[in-house]
Amino acid sequence: MHGYDIGKYAMLLAVDNGLGFGSTYPDRVYTDAPDRGQGYVSDYRATMTSLLTLYYEHLAEWSERFLGLEFSGQIGYNLPVDMLEVIPAVGAPEDESLGFGSSIGYGYEYISPSNFKLPLSVVKNGVLAPDGPEYKLLILRSTELLTTDGVDKLVQYAQQGLPVLISGGIPNQIASSKGLSAAKSNLRLITSLPNVHMVPAGRLASAVASIGIQPLTKISANQTWYTYWRQISKDKEAYVFIYNDGNSSSTGSISFANTKLPFFLDAWTGEQTPVFQYTVNRDRTTIPLTLAPKQSIIVAFLGADSEPKRPLYVTSGPSAVLGYSQSKSNDLIVKVPFLKNDLKISASNGKQHQISAKDTTPEPFILQDWTLVAEKWGPPANFDDASASSSKANTTYKLPSLLSWPLIPGLQNTSGVGYYSNSFSWNDTSVGAFIDFGRVVHTLRVSINGHRLSPQDVTSARADISAFLRKGRNEVIATVSTTMINGLLPYWDRIMTSGMGPISGSVTFSNLEVEAGLVGQVVVTPYEEVLIRV
Repeated sequence: MHGYDIGKYAMLLAVDNGLGFGSTYPDRVYTDAPDRGQGYVSDYRATMTSLLTLYYEHLAEWSERFLGLEFSGQIGYNLPVDMLEVIPAVGAPEDESLGFGSSIGYGYEYISPSNFKLPLSVVKNGVLAPDGPEYKLLILRSTELLTTDGVDKLVQYAQQGLPVLISGGIPNQIASSKGLSAAKSNLRLITSLPNVHMVPAGRLASAVASIGIQPLTKISANQTWYTYWRQISKDKEAYVFIYNDGNSSSTGSISFANTKLPFFLDAWTGEQTPVFQYTVNRDRTTIPLTLAPKQSIIVAFLGADSEPKRPLYVTSGPSAVLGYSQSKSNDLIVKVPFLKNDLKISASNGKQHQISAKDTTPEPFILQDWTLVAEKWGPPANFDDASASSSKANTTYKLPSLLSWPLIPGLQNTSGVGYYSNSFSWNDTSVGAFIDFGRVVHTLRVSINGHRLSPQDVTSARADISAFLRKGRNEVIATVSTTMINGLLPYWDRIMTSGMGPISGSVTFSNLEVEAGLVGQVVVTPYEEVLIRV
């Protein structure tokens, strides 16, 4: 591939190149060349990258031909290859965070010279791939490993008007045994272009903003939120993943660079529901949000973006409202809980609406006095029999209030499935209600009067149960499966896989029990429906 025998330089590959020399190898080996032999290492890795790409291309072709599916895999993990160059060979790469920064709001992706070979990779009006991901800026960091083809394309794009930001200086490494001087010289030539910016190394978000490129999402929240934006092209739908990294409930708002109709997508059920409270200002949509600890949600922008086609929505409303929905006649339904004061709501038709206090609506109440049947999972009678299944035993507990399993006498060092039951009285079937389980560890399945609820987000398990309520006694059944780690703790020293025990360093809680089951209060909140007409 590169025109020489790598055998002469094999000792250069002794470390970090997947050859299995081990950590006891005495030292790295270098040459007396200016690059200390790094070019030969890069050639070896380029060859491995090319071979791995060929391997994945065949797998992807087989998957498409015989299964009708895109191929997904962890591309290049722990291998001496350019992961970014291999990624285009598969349909769905399984890779980790790009680590661009906290709450920056920019959509970003790593790309490699292989991406530059794709038909979409052209520059028009200062945008790379305008018929695809629409990259508005290319960032080159001083730590990058250059390629001759990649530099040629980067120079071409810069000359065609694509903004380029060089962070920390021109890179000093190239993925070949020659060509570094020419590559650096070509990069220096474009630094005089008005669309090429040299900035110090460090946080990139402020540098990008300083050259006039605004983020796709602008976050205003009392804790750290992360967003990730996915969009095929400018005129197509956009999907934004939002995550609260805080350890408590967090409120805030996000301004999105999109004015199509906003929807919430429920990743647990696949359900798509309209966002009913937001504002639109020129080319941005702002949505107020409240996120539970570690909760993630998906906001999608779909359909038309013209104002006349929009259904009635709320532009300003109080946080006390439990939610909104839409009637068959397109009127807005407001779900209002017990209130001692009036509420004011502003709608998109310019009208202000006052909702009278709902002091006749039943107040929220906590479900107490639960019955828990704990199905405890333990090892088989013969611990060394790999073919045997786990032992299971049921024990019933009466719980005045809900506690994590390790805090319940008799459930220490226990894993399994918890079957929780409770009931409450309901007198007014004209009133609806939400049930809120809060955070659940680790899965939840709920039925109300025998009706199974849709799958719940275990970081914030909240559902409208109005359709299942009946006058009189109402039964709540919740099934929770717990993590296995608590039940494994008593047998930690006896666990073996392929003749080896667990590596304690990889399990930070190997000596501590973790939370399990229903760990907080379960609250039922009644509400009345108030109609706001178009």
